[in-house]
Amino acid sequence: MTVLAGCAQSTTHRAPQPAGIPTSPLSSAPLSILTSSITPSGTVYLAAASPSGSRPTLLRYSHGSFRQLAYLPGTSDLLDFVGDGRGWVLDRSTDRLFRAIAGGRRLEPIASLSRFGSAIALGFATPQRGWAVLAESSRTVVATTRDGGYDWELLQVLPSQLGPAAEAVIDPSTTSTELLVSNGTGVPPELFVLAPGAARFTPTSMASSLIAQLVGFGVIGGLQVVDGTVTVA
Repeated sequence: MTVLAGCAQSTTHRAPQPAGIPTSPLSSAPLSILTSSITPSGTVYLAAASPSGSRPTLLRYSHGSFRQLAYLPGTSDLLDFVGDGRGWVLDRSTDRLFRAIAGGRRLEPIASLSRFGSAIALGFATPQRGWAVLAESSRTVVATTRDGGYDWELLQVLPSQLGPAAEAVIDPSTTSTELLVSNGTGVPPELFVLAPGAARFTPTSMASSLIAQLVGFGVIGGLQVVDGTVTVA
């Protein structure tokens, strides 16, 4: 599952892989969190700007400590992890998707989503099945993959009243998957659900939605987020 801090993410041409960095415990210095993803086992992966102001890094928080994994390809990346070391990073500046390998210490480019629009959300339910929400000039679309992110196809165009969405959050599941979308204009966000066996997301009530409760919630898997800064709760 991907959680946004503050809640304000075909065949590809291969590119050089971002260099890995040594895995080591971090100091207690504050980190500027960009986005985070929590796995079913409770491990949290973070995209964060380093205290020194250098390139953003992928971090793992588990058993009370942070560890650096790899430099991120962009400065406002989306990420989602379904298990320890099994995940994806999407560079929003290029809409290029990377797969985490070697336990997350290296990122391998596997696909480009730019033909669908500009990515604003990414979520995987299993190591094979995932979705991306992308905004175009006048609409918002959902693309899906069934092979772990290598090949993508257009799943659907969301209702026209949403226009080009500014924010979205996907809560993926092997049963039903929720999608919360906002166009950032003050209009209440809309919630969609992909039910088991369904071909597309359909609008649903937010009354009993878990994702609606999580958006803006201040504590995520043992981490406390305050004004964009992450500390151990």
